[in-house]
Amino acid sequence: MKELKYFKHCKSLDEVKAEYKRCVQRWLPSETNEGDIKKMALVENEYHGISQRTKFQDQPEDVKDEYLQFPNKVKKIHELGLNQEVCGSWLWVSGNTIDHKETLKSLGLRYSPNKQRWYYRPKWYRSTNSTPVDMEFIRKKWGTDADDGEFVFDREHEKTTPVAVKSDETLL
Repeated sequence: MKELKYFKHCKSLDEVKAEYKRCVQRWLPSETNEGDIKKMALVENEYHGISQRTKFQDQPEDVKDEYLQFPNKVKKIHELGLNQEVCGSWLWVSGNTIDHKETLKSLGLRYSPNKQRWYYRPKWYRSTNSTPVDMEFIRKKWGTDADDGEFVFDREHEKTTPVAVKSDETLL
């Protein structure tokens, strides 16, 4: 089995996706960034190589499909020049989103008027909280990759994961 370079410290699919998003922001070319096509190609190969591992193959089909579709969403949002933030399993999008409303909808994102952000979450990962919470609470509870490009975990609360989802198991 090939040794991982870009995702070697990741312990779950959520952490792999967060690291993938950071790599896209660093190395995918954009209007403000020349990027590094060679590094991005290596990241792509490694990301998809994880899907060939035995522990990944034991995941439910919807988990596998969501994982494999995630890069398309991240790249498209990056191309639109919007801000992205991964908190746990959720992808939050902010910035000048009004001009891209239809595109975000087509990518499967929904709008949260309370947080004034668009979000994407796996279908099985619904919030059980009936009381709206702010982004700071979410960042503190689930961690965020928004601060200086590093994934931050400063949680006061214990993370709960639906029983049917195995994405928090060590995959790598």
